Amino acid sequence: MPSGIIERAKAFTAAWSAGGFDPILVSAERRSQGEASPNNRKLAHDTSGGWSLVAQIRVLIGSPVRQKPAILREFLSSLLELVTDGMDVDFTFIDDNDMEESSQLLHRFRPSRGAVTILPAARVSQEYKRNDITHYWREDLIWRVAAHKENMIDLAKQNAYDYLFLVDSDVVLHPWTLLRLLETGKDIISEIFWTRWQPGSPELPQVWLTDQYTLFARHRGETLTSEEIERRTQAFLAQLRQPGVYRVGGLGACTLISRRAITAGVSFKELYNVSFWGEDRHFCIRAVALGFDLFVDTTYPAYHVYRDADLTGVSVFKEWTRLQTAILAVAKRAIEAYGTTHYETITGLEALPWLAPKLREKLLAEQQANVSSAKKAHLISTAKASNLVICDLDETAGFARVRCQITSSGVENGIEFNDKFMAEVTVEKVDSHWLVGDVAFEPIKVTSDDPGPESGASSTDSHALGRGQNAPIVVIRRRARSKGNRLTLSMLVRNEADRYLRRVLSHARCYIDEAVILDDASDDDTVEVCREILEGIPLKLVSNREPGFYNEVQLRKQQWSLTVETNPDWVLFLDADEIFEERAKEQLRSLIEQAEYDYFAFRLYDFWDEEYYREDSYWQAHKTYRPLLIRYQPEFPYVWKETPLHCGRIPWNVTWLRGAVSELRVKHYGWATERDRVWKYQRYIRLDRDGRYGIMEQYRSIVTIQVPPSRPPHLGKDMLSLGKPKRTPTPKRGTRTYPSYPWMARRR
Repeated sequence: MPSGIIERAKAFTAAWSAGGFDPILVSAERRSQGEASPNNRKLAHDTSGGWSLVAQIRVLIGSPVRQKPAILREFLSSLLELVTDGMDVDFTFIDDNDMEESSQLLHRFRPSRGAVTILPAARVSQEYKRNDITHYWREDLIWRVAAHKENMIDLAKQNAYDYLFLVDSDVVLHPWTLLRLLETGKDIISEIFWTRWQPGSPELPQVWLTDQYTLFARHRGETLTSEEIERRTQAFLAQLRQPGVYRVGGLGACTLISRRAITAGVSFKELYNVSFWGEDRHFCIRAVALGFDLFVDTTYPAYHVYRDADLTGVSVFKEWTRLQTAILAVAKRAIEAYGTTHYETITGLEALPWLAPKLREKLLAEQQANVSSAKKAHLISTAKASNLVICDLDETAGFARVRCQITSSGVENGIEFNDKFMAEVTVEKVDSHWLVGDVAFEPIKVTSDDPGPESGASSTDSHALGRGQNAPIVVIRRRARSKGNRLTLSMLVRNEADRYLRRVLSHARCYIDEAVILDDASDDDTVEVCREILEGIPLKLVSNREPGFYNEVQLRKQQWSLTVETNPDWVLFLDADEIFEERAKEQLRSLIEQAEYDYFAFRLYDFWDEEYYREDSYWQAHKTYRPLLIRYQPEFPYVWKETPLHCGRIPWNVTWLRGAVSELRVKHYGWATERDRVWKYQRYIRLDRDGRYGIMEQYRSIVTIQVPPSRPPHLGKDMLSLGKPKRTPTPKRGTRTYPSYPWMARRR
């Protein structure tokens, strides 16, 4: 067993001013090829056909531990399940426990590889108090924890680790957390988790934008109303519910720190001229002062066991993450096996174990041609799949879609290549196994001078979103005029003459320049109403002979094609029962007369009558922002969600572009009458009787509420007089629930 790490740890501990204890080294098995280099190494095939030594990324996972056994057991279990491909991971715990069982759990911690170092903390007589309501932190305990973290920074620095991953012992990690954080390439980045800091309060993140714990953007000297503060807070929280990497002002509890940041002097030591409470604030202020931006990743949220009652959700969280891990692993293995080739050893069947039957048959049919082509070109290639994100998952139907980036490098016909692709991988459940059913590739180029999502610009009219870090950076000849832009209304209609069409178009004509309308074989006066209300405005109106809404995606694609044929500047996608609030007439023009953003997202309120919108566990559309206003980019590779129902009115990857959320709100009257609700309910049940494309419970909820004569508490007031949004009732204890990540709704 190599002694380098052991000797360095002992020397460090001997010099530790808190005590002079020797560390307890539980395990020190490493995949080292020798003692000469601090980096663990492995053999890798290079593009010239030989073998070379490739350094692993060395990561020290550190945690100061003073924890109850039940919570600590779950934390340690999640560490053992971390995906650590390409890493050399060691562990250091500071045993500050006041319960012997917790100390024993640390001693019994046995990873499959890597050294485990346990540093005993000097004992204190004062008790750390916590209960089912909150935790009670005294000032001396805060700086005791800060000293523990500071010692881990010193240990990582002295042993030349590439990264230090500091994790609190009440956090249960997603298996892909560490790999994902490393892929972002950030010097300081946390994985998000959400906590109810008080029982019954809304879930809030452990990251913030400014000061002690401010969750809204504000310019220096800017005065905001309470309504504007609430709006910006909700915009920030909605952004964090979408997978990506975002710049923040403060973070902690689950943080990856690079060697570059450690060498530069980041520290948890107290800043004497800062009054903010908590060691993480002092760390963050010092880091930014040293020139390091702070980031949060929201792709694979962790689970926070803040109080004992939260333990009931751990099993559900782990079941969910293990399902995700199985899907991500098969997608990654199949892509990398298929794209990694050497002409001398190729069989053409490398990816076969991870393919579903249809794709397997296709590979077998192409086997000889692939082998022959590789040998002829003397092909040597290596494929690397990264930034894997599950963008759709239906466990009941056995279906998932994974989006990722692929780097393919090697030599072909004596010429070196290094190509980058985006891929959408369809994963299917066959018997009891998840297998790849299809892969769609799109070549991309990555540029380093793209502004990305880190710019936190905001104003009273909009709040910057940017791209999520997981979104491919697509280099195009971008159209972006700051003035003289024309606004095109795009709408799909069918039998709308006696509903809201007149009101919607009369309002829209006040701010649009032209319109494109696809009529899906209406048999009433819909077409005549469109022509009448939009008289004097350039109108492209096409009527289908037969209705096609049984396959919505084809209709939406047709609507899109008709719209882009007009070569629009900006397109506003509204349905015939949606109308902006009144101030949109003055403000929409300012959104399109700028060159920075390519889409704007808005909140949509589902009205249950003319006055009230609905809000409960199944009706929360107004809590998220959806892109409705888009600058058309002719060279952008738009991609549709290929489902016959609930496919979305626009391509799903529009958010790869740089966008912002707007304060303007949209009223949706599609549910405002009992007749419409019954008709829609019957339509959804007929087209989606198994709940494959939607949620059956939500379908049923359409007809389980009657508005008059009483107003149920989950019907909000008219949006023109909105205050703070009402809190969604929390599930009763014992109810089987799943993590409510909006981008991955689990259908049951």
